[in-house]
Amino acid sequence: MTSFKNISFLPNNSEMGELIQKKDWSKTPLGSPETWSQSFRTTLSIMLNSKFPMFLFWGPELICFYNDAYRPSLGNNGKHPAILGSRGEDFWQEIWNDIKPIIDNVLAGGEANLNENQLLPIYRNNAIENVYWTFSYSAVNDESGNPMGVFVTCMETTKQMIALKDLEESQNQLKFAIDAAELGTWDLNPATNRFVYNEKLRNWFGLSHEYEIEAPLAINSIAERDQQRTIDAMTAAMTPGSDGKYLIQHSVVSPIDGIERIILAKGKAFFDEYGVLYRFSGTGQDITHEVQYKKIQEENIKFNTKLIESSPDCVKIIDIEGKISYINENGVSMLGGDSKESFVNRVWGTMWGEKESKIVHEAVEKAFQGQTVNFQASALTAKGTWKWWDIIVSALPNEDGVIKDLLAVSRDISVLKNAEKNLEEKEEQLRCALEGGNLGFFDSHPQTGELNWSAKTKEFFDLVPEATVNFEQYQKMIHSDD
Repeated sequence: MTSFKNISFLPNNSEMGELIQKKDWSKTPLGSPETWSQSFRTTLSIMLNSKFPMFLFWGPELICFYNDAYRPSLGNNGKHPAILGSRGEDFWQEIWNDIKPIIDNVLAGGEANLNENQLLPIYRNNAIENVYWTFSYSAVNDESGNPMGVFVTCMETTKQMIALKDLEESQNQLKFAIDAAELGTWDLNPATNRFVYNEKLRNWFGLSHEYEIEAPLAINSIAERDQQRTIDAMTAAMTPGSDGKYLIQHSVVSPIDGIERIILAKGKAFFDEYGVLYRFSGTGQDITHEVQYKKIQEENIKFNTKLIESSPDCVKIIDIEGKISYINENGVSMLGGDSKESFVNRVWGTMWGEKESKIVHEAVEKAFQGQTVNFQASALTAKGTWKWWDIIVSALPNEDGVIKDLLAVSRDISVLKNAEKNLEEKEEQLRCALEGGNLGFFDSHPQTGELNWSAKTKEFFDLVPEATVNFEQYQKMIHSDD
């Protein structure tokens, strides 16, 4: 084992710091740690003390280093720990053709690189896995100002991408269900008072071909005798504190074909955590014939996001007084500011709402005690938009191990939060659309021959809810003439 005479740059209670200390570096291209430059030691200190996933390629051989936060991305029975201190080319064969040109460009003086949600399969857990990453490559200079290494700040976004794909699939299923049930759809944006609708609703109401109008124009298309009743129902649904549910039957006479139709409109108003209405949407169903033959059954509807300058996240350094002493350009942009100067020397805890400010103050206190704090909070940017943040606050000790600054890394997770919220809403819309259209639904599994039937489909075939059906049984149920 190589002896370290001065290991103050290595963090305490760090798996990677301990592995670096135990490794025999005299047998590597870097040589004994006593020969390591101060710039190299400082770079390792920044990386190893960060709780944000980071990787480092150093020197002509592009020797690999990484911190504890990056360690889980390597999985089990894969590259860890053998990759530590090894050449990147030897351990990253599966993606070397993708990342080597990026490394070369950065070392040649090119700008820092930023890639979002990029698919880079890696070998881990005894297999090649498809993994999505958001990462930034930036140069690290030595004492002479020459590029000597490449800093990689990264975050695995596989779960987020899967959530977005699930949302897309849910949207496709919803569109199919809406088309099959011949539903009209509408969406009202309270902030702009714009009313958006699909072609089915456009034909019923005789609306503009642009598929977007002012909300009052849509009300005017409703039969005069039903207009005030409809307005009252919409107002009640959109009133803060209500359950947001909207269900009404009204008539429209389309100027396109002159036919009077009875429309069953179902919707839901959605409120944010502060009780502010941000969306009101729903469906319309032509129930003219049903009204003529049977009593309408009301249905309840519920519509259920360089750690340094090139980091894709908002990176701040907080001093002992809780003030921002540094913020990166991306952070300024993400917070809607005009310049770094507009944030420097501001007390970080006063930039939030009352609830979030308390959380931030507690996080700062714990971090100065040596704890790493991870929390999520929403905040209003300088440009008046709400964003959700995933925040990690950790100590940034100096070379003597004294904590005088904190590192705060804030990742904008608004897209994920909104995707999760929209996925829940779209799944609920899909369920409501299927129920509203009196549709049965099934999924087939070709490998097993099994069919997953909805309760309505089983009802069509007079099956009990617990029944299971395979494709062969399904064929026997169909009348021989068909």
